[in-house]
Amino acid sequence: MYKILIVDDVLENRKLLASIISENTDYEVITAKSGHDIINRFESIENNPPDLILLDILMPKINGFHIAQILKGRDTTKDIPIIFITALTTAENKIKAFEAGGVDYISKPFHKQELLARVNTHLKIKILHDELKLKQKVLLQREVELKELLDKKTKTIKKITKKKGIKEKEEYAAEDRDEAEYVIPRVCNHSANLAEMYGCPKDFIRRIRIHAAFIDAGEAGLPEGLLALKRKFTDDEVEIMRQHVLIGANLLDTQDIDSMAKNIALYHHEKWDGKGYISNLKGESIPLEARITGLVDVYYALISTKPYREAFSEEDALIFIQEESGKAFEPRLVDFFVSLKKPS
Repeated sequence: MYKILIVDDVLENRKLLASIISENTDYEVITAKSGHDIINRFESIENNPPDLILLDILMPKINGFHIAQILKGRDTTKDIPIIFITALTTAENKIKAFEAGGVDYISKPFHKQELLARVNTHLKIKILHDELKLKQKVLLQREVELKELLDKKTKTIKKITKKKGIKEKEEYAAEDRDEAEYVIPRVCNHSANLAEMYGCPKDFIRRIRIHAAFIDAGEAGLPEGLLALKRKFTDDEVEIMRQHVLIGANLLDTQDIDSMAKNIALYHHEKWDGKGYISNLKGESIPLEARITGLVDVYYALISTKPYREAFSEEDALIFIQEESGKAFEPRLVDFFVSLKKPS
């Protein structure tokens, strides 16, 4: 049930407004007789704020403009919509009412249906605004949680790379330091850059920058020791290794995690020509986020040292990427990626 606060120094006005609202809606109505009354009850108003305020302007000592400014100046009440109700009808007063934070202005004597229509309209707007704020809050919290997961994943991969025999970063030149510490953020950033070049919406770019980190989340569920082998996998081991896309998708298949994360984990080994795994998707049937991160992931895999081979040079890695255009990778993405790595 929504709560309406009526503030007017004239008792008859308060009664009339309250009766119109009570008789035609199921809203709860509370009243205040002056600006001082509002100030004296401010603590209770903050603790249990109304959903909308009908505020008279001409009141003794503290007028409605002043009360509106006080309400709009406090975090707990600044988002409550205020409709001014007054006999003042000049353009100057209407402008002043909006400048004070009002969302609407109803002149006295008011029409019952007009009053109800405007009250209902601004309540609907407030509900939508509150829902948007809640979604934004949940989204921001989720981003914090995902960044924490990214940090944990980075630490996990650092341990794996050490087991593979990758040198500690103090043994590397500055540009070649610890793969795990640097590769994951680079995959995220390059995926976002590639998505931007592709023309993706800003929200898609923001999301892929976060969720690209979970591309190999399923590796955590592989048999212990498999990733630490210092040789090429056997055919049987390859089949086991391929299961990491299903494991990752299962781990990320929850309502609390953006579906983009699951798509990246599940489909990043699909190929443009349909010869990838594990679903053998082809072309644009592969989710765009997976096509993007899959390409970036291959590039960084190529330029990283493996137990069974030396790292590719960046130039050779780009040549390989170009050779796979139209086969493993979408040609348009290849062109963008090459231009990203080789700016003109």
